[in-house]
Amino acid sequence: MVHLSTFSRFAAVLALVVAFAPGSYGTDLQWPALYELDDWTECRHLYCMVRVILSPTGEPPTSPNFDTDVVDDHRRFRRTLLDRGVCLRSVDALSGQYRGGKLPHFPTSAWNRSDRYILDRAHFPPTFHANESTERAASVVISRQLAAQYPGLVAYTEIEYCLEQSSSVHNYEQTVAVSLALALAFGFALSWNARGALLRDLRSEASPRKPFLLFDLYKNFAMVGSVLAHCVLFGPFLMPAKNIDFVEQTMTHPNAKLIGLLSPFLMQIFFTMSAMLLTVKLLHGAPKAPLAWSKFGAIVAHRLIRLQPLNLLTIGFCAIAYQHFIGGPLGPRQLIVEQGACRTRWWMNLLFISNFNMHKPCLPHSWYISADFQLFLLIALLLLATLRWPRKTPHLLACAIVASFLGPFLTVLWTDFDPIRPDSLHEMRFFLLDSAYLVQLYTPFYNNMSWSVGGMLAGLVYDRYQRQPSASIVRRVNLAIGVAFLLLLAYGRLTLAASGRIPPEDGRCWLAAYYAAFKLSAAVFFSAGTLRTLLTEKDFPGSAIVRMGAKLYYCVYLIHMPVFRIVFSSATAPTEVTPELMVRMGFRVFGISYALAVLLHHGFEKPVMGFLRRVLLHRV
Repeated sequence: MVHLSTFSRFAAVLALVVAFAPGSYGTDLQWPALYELDDWTECRHLYCMVRVILSPTGEPPTSPNFDTDVVDDHRRFRRTLLDRGVCLRSVDALSGQYRGGKLPHFPTSAWNRSDRYILDRAHFPPTFHANESTERAASVVISRQLAAQYPGLVAYTEIEYCLEQSSSVHNYEQTVAVSLALALAFGFALSWNARGALLRDLRSEASPRKPFLLFDLYKNFAMVGSVLAHCVLFGPFLMPAKNIDFVEQTMTHPNAKLIGLLSPFLMQIFFTMSAMLLTVKLLHGAPKAPLAWSKFGAIVAHRLIRLQPLNLLTIGFCAIAYQHFIGGPLGPRQLIVEQGACRTRWWMNLLFISNFNMHKPCLPHSWYISADFQLFLLIALLLLATLRWPRKTPHLLACAIVASFLGPFLTVLWTDFDPIRPDSLHEMRFFLLDSAYLVQLYTPFYNNMSWSVGGMLAGLVYDRYQRQPSASIVRRVNLAIGVAFLLLLAYGRLTLAASGRIPPEDGRCWLAAYYAAFKLSAAVFFSAGTLRTLLTEKDFPGSAIVRMGAKLYYCVYLIHMPVFRIVFSSATAPTEVTPELMVRMGFRVFGISYALAVLLHHGFEKPVMGFLRRVLLHRV
C-alpha cells in the first residue's frame, strides 16, 4: 500500500469543492437578475452586451449622490451592476426615441475603486465597438424593460461589445462541423498508420520497478483533477448564471476558504516533482564524473524541445481561430479578449515569462508552465553552485529556504488583499483578469519557490539513499513528515483565522508570517511524503494506460483551457448552475481535451520533437 497517498488527499479536496453545502444570508433587497439575454438563436440583427449600472436611490448616474456601495462585492455580486444582452432590430429608429439628450458619462473612477472592475473596450478590436446611435438604442431598450419591471430605478448603460449575430451563428456552426470532420479524418488516418505500435503498447506488460512511476500516476490524476477544478471553480462565472444566489452562497461558504487554501496544491506539487527529477538527473554520475556544462545545456534543450512545439501551436490557435468559435453572447468576453492578448503578447509565452503578464494574458493558465521553467533554471543553477563549491552547500541551501519564506511573506505584507483567494467575486467573471491576487501572489515564481526547493532537497536525499541505503534516512524522512504535518495544520488554522478579520497594521505582519510558514510547511510535507513513498513503495501499477496518460498530461493541460472557454461561453441563455452540471461539463471538457491531445501528441508533437532532437542534439 502507498502510505500518505497523494491521490486520496487530493480526491478529498476535489470532492469538497463540489460537495459542501451552501449557507444562507439575510437580505430584504430585491434586484433585477444579474443576466438577462435576448434570444441569441433567433436574433438576426445586431446583438450587444450592455453593462447596466443601477441607482436604487433614484439619483442619475452623474449625480454625486449616486449609490454604488449597496452590497459588499467581496461576498456578493453587486445587484447594481448587471449584464444585458439585447438584440437591436432597428438601431436608427430606436436611437431617435432617445430623450435623454447627450449620453451621460459615468464617474468611472469612483466605481472602479469600489467594485474592482474596469470596463475597458480596449480589450476588444474596433469591429466590436458601438457608435453613439447604437449606445442610444441600447439605452432605450433597457430603460423600457426596467421601467416596466422595476419602476423608480435609474440606469446608466454602456455597451461592452456588439457583433452581427446572424453571421456569428453561421460561422460557429460551420467551424464546429469542419473541426469535427477534420479531427475524425485525422484521427482515423493516424490510427490506421499507428495501429501496430498502438497494439504493442496496449499489450505491453506493466513495469512496477520503473523509477519515479509515482509521478506518472500523479500526472494521470492531476490531468483529470486540474480540468475538473477549473470547470467547477470558474465555470459558474463564465456562464450566464440564473441562480446567482446559489453561486454566491456556495463561494462564500465557510469551507470555501479552506478550499481556496488547499486547492493550489494540485498544481504546485508539480514544481516539487520537476525539481526532484532535475536534481536526480544532474547528480547522476557525480561526483565521479564532473558535471559538464554540456550536460546542463542538453537538459535545458530537452526541456525546451518538450515545451515549445505545442506551446507555439496553442498560441497560434488562440490568436487566429478563436473568433470563429463564438457560440454565445458571452463568447467575445472570453475568446476575443484572449485572442487580442495572444496577438500582442505572444512573445511572453514564447519566452516563458507569461506569469508576469496578467493584464492582457494569452493562455492565463500557462503561468504554471512559465513559472515551472523559471524555477527549473533557478534550481539547476543552484545545483551547479553546490557541485562547484561543495563546502558552501549548507549555506546555499539555507539561503534558498529563507528566500522561499521571504517571497510570499513580503508579498502579503506589502499588499492589502486576502492571500487565500481573490477579493471580489467580479474578478472571477473575467477569469481573474488583472487580479492583484493573481498578479502579485499566485503566479510569480518566487512565491512558489518553496515547492521547488523542497523537491531539490528530496532529490538530494534520494540520490544519497541510492548510493548508500540506510534505515536512518527513512526514519528522518518519517519524522519530517510528522513535524511538517503538525505545522501545516497549525499554520493553516492561523492563516484562516487571520484572514477572516480585517487586521490592524501590525496584524498584517502576522498574517504574512502565518501564510508564508503554511506554504513552507506544505512544501516540506508533500516533498517528504513523495520521497518516502519513492524510497519504500515499489508496487505501483505501470500499465500502458498510465504511461500514455503521463505523456499526454502537458498536452491536455495546455489545450484544456481553450476548450473550456469555448464550451462554457457557448451558453445562449441564463442557466441554472448546479454542482452536477459543472462536473458533467467538466468531464465533457476533459473528454474533448484528451481526444485532441491524443491526435496532437501522435500527429504533431511527437514527430516535431523527434525532428528537433535529431537536428539539435545529435552531437550531445
